[in-house]
Amino acid sequence: MEEELPAVPDIVTLYWRLQEENERLRRENEELKERIEELERLIRYDRFLGVLNKVSFEEALKSELNRAERLAERNIEVPLSLAIIDIDDFKQINDRYGHPVGDEALKHVGGIIRNNVRNYDKVGRIGGEEFAIIFPDTPKEGAYTACERLRRKIEATPFRYNGAIYIPITISCGIATYPKDGEDRLTLYECADLALRVAKQRGKNRVVVYHPQLKV
Repeated sequence: MEEELPAVPDIVTLYWRLQEENERLRRENEELKERIEELERLIRYDRFLGVLNKVSFEEALKSELNRAERLAERNIEVPLSLAIIDIDDFKQINDRYGHPVGDEALKHVGGIIRNNVRNYDKVGRIGGEEFAIIFPDTPKEGAYTACERLRRKIEATPFRYNGAIYIPITISCGIATYPKDGEDRLTLYECADLALRVAKQRGKNRVVVYHPQLKV
């Protein structure tokens, strides 16, 4: 008796098997891509506020400064402004209403900032109630206009919690600009921070632009 040979799949069956395998691989690749993107978000962003965390913000600032320096080498001066924003009297919110309410107030302010800057501006959380913004290709005047608009927006949008708590919130802001105020990251931070401290000293709820005569 002759031994039967195994059946050989016809070309149509092979084709559909390959199509199914390709589809399976495509779905797996999409899932892997989504997981990688989610991991990158977790690494780069403040999960609570949806803005860059401090490490990622520092990297973004270094990258923008490097770009500006490369252009300067070609005699193309491109200003870059750094703004540091602090929520006024935030400790009082935590002390009076508790940290859960304070956390929601942070989200409230972070959301307003995030939704009222340009797509290519970079927003980060650099401290407890401190935010910072990188304004690429933006001189002092442009950064001041943007921050003053944010200040007014936040002042005009009180925070409401569970429909029962109504908290007016204001911010203070300090601005410094590359290369006029500093050509490196630390100097820009120092100048913007000094301007912020002057804003606090002058009564809060205001935007101050750094200049060499500023004193606390």
